[in-house]
Amino acid sequence: MNITHRIILPLLIFFVVTAIAGIPPKFKLLPRTGVSSSFEKNQYTLYNINNISGWTYWDGYSGRNPYTGKSGIIYPRGTAGVIYAEGLVWGGYVQDGNYPVLRVGGQTYIAGTVPGRIISLGVAQNPNDPQVRIYRIRRDYFSVPYADLIQDAAEFYHIEPTSVTLDHIDSIRANYARDWNEWPTDFGAPFYDLNNNGIY
Repeated sequence: MNITHRIILPLLIFFVVTAIAGIPPKFKLLPRTGVSSSFEKNQYTLYNINNISGWTYWDGYSGRNPYTGKSGIIYPRGTAGVIYAEGLVWGGYVQDGNYPVLRVGGQTYIAGTVPGRIISLGVAQNPNDPQVRIYRIRRDYFSVPYADLIQDAAEFYHIEPTSVTLDHIDSIRANYARDWNEWPTDFGAPFYDLNNNGIY
């Protein structure tokens, strides 16, 4: 595809649908401990689907565990790290009168992108804007039992499943609710329009 004068990069919102994890019945939820009901970790979050989990950051970098600085892609879930750093790399031919014509970008061991959507040439959205975050989507967040969120909470807070409290679970559920309700359709995030009215 020839693109003249400029490259138009679509808004890429990273979202992850998590899978319900089976938790052995021996794990019990501990009492509340005062954990905040909202996530303070807007710059990175955990994805966990099927039997893999890993960390991703708002600037496109992925892999490294923010708690330990070590491998953050875990497979199988709950065991050991298998990848230290990874990311999406892209390339293409650009016909805008500048060189080089073949250009690449993305993430490997460093991030080649910045957080937020591009609002004008070379200018990204203010990273302090509450919309600049990673959205984690789980459509059953409201009804899923506490026990099914234990592994999710343990991975996110980097604790043993036996140390998960009700507040940890409430915090996970509150984040899912916030991301579901604030899904940024105004900026192009896709959604299923059940009644075909164009409104999320």
